[in-house]
Amino acid sequence: MTSLELLAWLCAVAVVFYFFWPKPKRVAAPRPTVDGLPKNAIVVDGSNVMYWGGEPSQMVLARVLAALRKKDFAPIAIFDASVGYRLGNRFMNEMELAAITGLPDRQILVVNKGIVADEVILDFATEHNLRIVTNDRYRDWATQFPHVKKKGCLVKGTWKEGNVMLPDL
Repeated sequence: MTSLELLAWLCAVAVVFYFFWPKPKRVAAPRPTVDGLPKNAIVVDGSNVMYWGGEPSQMVLARVLAALRKKDFAPIAIFDASVGYRLGNRFMNEMELAAITGLPDRQILVVNKGIVADEVILDFATEHNLRIVTNDRYRDWATQFPHVKKKGCLVKGTWKEGNVMLPDL
C-alpha cells in the first residue's frame, strides 16, 4: 500500500467516525422568561444538597435536581469552588457538573475560589425573588438578605433510604 493509499484510507475512516460516532445528548433547557430566567426557576444550594445523605454525593445531588424537575421546577444550582474536590478529588467546572447532574451548564454556577457561595446564592435569590432549596438557615446573612426570612423562601429537604423528600414543595 502506498502512502497515498494509506492517507486516503485514513481520511475515509475519519469521515466515517465523524458522521457515525454517537453524539452526546444535549439536555433540553427550560424556556427562559422575560428576565432571562427559566420558568419556575428555583435556586439550589448545591454544596449543601450534596451532603443530604451524609457524605458528599453526586447521586444525591442528581436525584434532588431530578425531583425538582419532576415537580416542574427549573433548578439553578450554585456551588462553592471546592465542589469538584468534594465529589471527585479535582476541580469541576459547570460543564463537568452538568454531565453528572443532568442540568444544562447554563443553570449551574461554580463560584470562584475565595468567593462565598452563600452570598452569591442569597444575592441571586433576592434579586429574582426565588426560593432556595437548602437545609442551611443562613442566620449569619439574614440581616443583609431579609429575603431569607420570608415564609417559604427556604425549602428544606432530606434524603431517606434512597428517596428525596421535599415536603415544602
